[in-house]
Amino acid sequence: MADGWTNQCMRTLINFLVYCLKGTVFLKYVDALDASKVGEILYKLFREVVLFVDQENVIHFVTDNAANYVVVGRLLEQEFEMIFWSPCVAHYINLNLSDIGKLDEPWDRWTRRIIKRGLIGRRTRRNINRGLIGRWTQRNINRGLIGRWTLRNIRRGMIGR
Repeated sequence: MADGWTNQCMRTLINFLVYCLKGTVFLKYVDALDASKVGEILYKLFREVVLFVDQENVIHFVTDNAANYVVVGRLLEQEFEMIFWSPCVAHYINLNLSDIGKLDEPWDRWTRRIIKRGLIGRRTRRNINRGLIGRWTQRNINRGLIGRWTLRNIRRGMIGR
């Protein structure tokens, strides 16, 4: 999993995390001031991580939804046949719902009703994503995606060690 963010000094950092049966492990971070804008440089960084972990151990790669990350995901899928790339589902749904919320009032009420009734819920997103990944890779996925707050807590725990 790759999680890019900008710190208080406006430096772009990319965290690489690995999920396995025993939990999520912080692998490394990259100060990617220029790399965050260019797909080719990002691809080299991500490819390096896949080769370090060993491509046989990588099933799914999750990144941001930005165009440069989409390019990287597609390149990874082309080079490594068993890797399934997808954008972060939580971020994707958040963007879509915020776009729907910008529409007229009836759409806003409609969106609130959907969320209130739980038609778009955590379990639904997780199961849909697991099903897609499982069909594509022909492997069994045991856990869903990890959110931003969980990643923050994992990072804090790693820094304290």
